[in-house]
Amino acid sequence: MNILVYQYDTLWESPSDNHLRIESALLQWFKENPQGADIVVLPEFFSTGFTMNRSLAQQIDGESVLFLRELSQRLGAALVGSVPVKENSKLYNRACFATPQGELFCYDKRHLFRMSDENEIYSSGSGRECFQYMGWNISLNICYDLRFPVWSRNVSNHYDLMINVANWPVQRIEVARTLARARAIENQSYFIFANRSGESPFEKYNGGSMIVDYKGNDIAKGDNGKFLTAALDLEQLNGFRQKFPAWMDADEFQVQEKQ
Repeated sequence: MNILVYQYDTLWESPSDNHLRIESALLQWFKENPQGADIVVLPEFFSTGFTMNRSLAQQIDGESVLFLRELSQRLGAALVGSVPVKENSKLYNRACFATPQGELFCYDKRHLFRMSDENEIYSSGSGRECFQYMGWNISLNICYDLRFPVWSRNVSNHYDLMINVANWPVQRIEVARTLARARAIENQSYFIFANRSGESPFEKYNGGSMIVDYKGNDIAKGDNGKFLTAALDLEQLNGFRQKFPAWMDADEFQVQEKQ
């Protein structure tokens, strides 16, 4: 499976402008790279930046999710990123995985970043999402979730790939990179950490995205700071799990609902 991470400078609270920027960049990349990619990963809140502005939350059929779905079909690749979504009377930081076949898989961020008052604006998700795509079991994760290994625990090899979309600022980026390696190693899975670059009114970002294999190695390739690529091998992953079955000795547990 071929992965493309696009870490870009998200324009602040400008969904339409960000859509145009992403569309232009990705169409050009696919034109220059005819081998393409199977999954394209965008950062957290890819169309707005990490905003607490309630007015920017959209319905699940709003313009940002529609953009993901339509561009996925144009590229012939799955697209994933998170958007602020309004559902009934609540707001969620929702990761959406859109496939060229028209499927949409979603996950609501569990751990809300209270240091930016995210927990005052958005509601916490209650379920871990795992789905199949191209023969892979894939799980979704959002930014601050990275700090909480129990929530990401891969029980009985439930997933082969976890994707974390992020707005992780420069002053803590080495923390994120360390945690991404740890999540890959302890869960014997591939791990994608897709971060933004540039600046918001509140933070600076330097990308630092990673595509990590099941041994903790960053296997991403890229030369211009925006696009990172890697080829993931499910047969090699399963072979490693058989040769070194640490997952069979993992502790059993249940995750309780937040009160």
